[in-house]
Amino acid sequence: MGRKKLAMKQIEDKSKRLVTFSKRRSGLIKKANQLSVLCDVDIALLVFSSSGKLYKFSSSPDSLINLVKHYRNQLGEAEELEAVKITESCQSEIAAEQSHADLLKIVQRQVGGPAIDLLGVNDLMQLEKQLHSALDKVRSKKTQLMLDSLTALHQQLIQFHLFDLTNRRGIRKNSTGNSTRRLPC
Repeated sequence: MGRKKLAMKQIEDKSKRLVTFSKRRSGLIKKANQLSVLCDVDIALLVFSSSGKLYKFSSSPDSLINLVKHYRNQLGEAEELEAVKITESCQSEIAAEQSHADLLKIVQRQVGGPAIDLLGVNDLMQLEKQLHSALDKVRSKKTQLMLDSLTALHQQLIQFHLFDLTNRRGIRKNSTGNSTRRLPC
C-alpha cells in the first residue's frame, strides 16, 4: 500500500497546518544535515513561519554568518562581472560599428572621390585589412557555392548512372526472354 498523494495547496485548518509545518521543517533540517555530512558541504537554512518566527540551521556553528557573507560577496561579484561584460560588449559593438562606418566613408571617397594619397598609414593599413577580410569572405562564399553546385552535379550523375543501369538490365531481360523468337524486319 502506497501513501496517498497530497495536492499541493494551502492547508485550510490552522492546527493541521502548524503540525505539517513542524514535521516538514524537521524533515528539511534532517535532510540538510545529511547532505552536509555526506557531501562535506556548508549548508545554511533559514525558515520563517507564517507568524514570522525564524528557524535556522547551519552545518557548523559559525557557518551561517560565513555563508551569508560568502553569498553576498558572490552575488556582488557576479552582478559586477555581468555589468562589466555587458559594458564591454556594448563598447566593442559601438567600436565595430564606428569602424564599419569609417570604412564605408573611406571606400565611398576612394570610389567616387579623391585619391588614396589623403589617407594616413594607419588608415591605409586598416583599409587593407578590412578589404582582405571582405575578399576572404567573398572567396569563402564563392567556394561554398561551387562545392554545393559540384555536390548537386555529383548527385545528378549518380542518379543518371542508376537510371542507365536499370534501363540496361531491363533491355537485357527483354532481349534474353525474346532470344528464341525472331523479330519481324
